[in-house]
Amino acid sequence: MSDMIATRLVQPHEWLDDADYLSKIKLAKALGILGQKEYSICRVLALARSAFKSANSLPQKCKTEILRIAYAHFKREPPRIGSHTPFEEVVRVLLAILSARWLEVRFKKKVYDLRRRYRHRWSSLMKKTLWANLDLLALDADSPENQRAVEQVDIELVKRLRAEKKL
Repeated sequence: MSDMIATRLVQPHEWLDDADYLSKIKLAKALGILGQKEYSICRVLALARSAFKSANSLPQKCKTEILRIAYAHFKREPPRIGSHTPFEEVVRVLLAILSARWLEVRFKKKVYDLRRRYRHRWSSLMKKTLWANLDLLALDADSPENQRAVEQVDIELVKRLRAEKKL
């Protein structure tokens, strides 16, 4: 969670070192790093973490909620408590769902840093892309076609930098 938040804050160490896990979850949600699904997963994992800390087994209510959230992600009916699916496997599924969002945030930060570092070259490539397809100028900036064009420019910049051995 700290790594996800650190991608958005200028000086994360000043606050993150002393913050508890629930505060980090709330901040990540406020920053837009976590969606509602990921926020629910973090809350349930926080409950599980506190239950394990007190050396008690998880309450039935918590296990049911963990199963519901894990299998809702895949739009499947959760198995019944006590079925052949090991509970540790379900917790690993939740962590995998959560880490996918973390990897996405890290990737976006790397792309943003790349664009900032090579902004003149990126701008030049984007202008060439726009001149090649003037219809993109008439579309909303958040349209899927524009998003694909931006991604293509990012990929082209990376290809050129690798060819020059700068990456």
